[in-house]
Amino acid sequence: MFVRILKLPAVLLVLALTAGSVAQARIPIGLGIPSFWWGLAAGIVVLVIAVAIASAAMAEMSRHRTTVEPGRRPASLVTSGVFAWTRNPIYLAMLLVVLAIAMMTNGAWFVLAAVALCIALDRVVIRSEERMIGEAFGAEYDHYKRRVRRWV
Repeated sequence: MFVRILKLPAVLLVLALTAGSVAQARIPIGLGIPSFWWGLAAGIVVLVIAVAIASAAMAEMSRHRTTVEPGRRPASLVTSGVFAWTRNPIYLAMLLVVLAIAMMTNGAWFVLAAVALCIALDRVVIRSEERMIGEAFGAEYDHYKRRVRRWV
């Protein structure tokens, strides 16, 4: 079953973006952003933050010589860098991408899509990964979970 989860985060992201796009095209609902340029600027800032978080997380995982691929058993427990303030920086970055698109398109449906993505990642992907990491690292992981939140 765990093999089926390997690509699930990317699939969930694509589903969230697709659902947000379709809903926004059929029933446009704005976020109340005053102008296209404000939304574009805010969205670009959030997108840059998302890319920075994901890049920093992948670099930190590479530095620790552990896998970036979801669902694979990590070789080491990474608790430094961005992992010192969130246990799931790459998934956080995925949510920020959807929110950035919401700002750039002034589309409220993307906010709802981000909420749905957050719930799906939390309930299906993260909990499964946390069980595997807990089995691999035991008390060290329990201590890390007490210090650092799942999201932020």
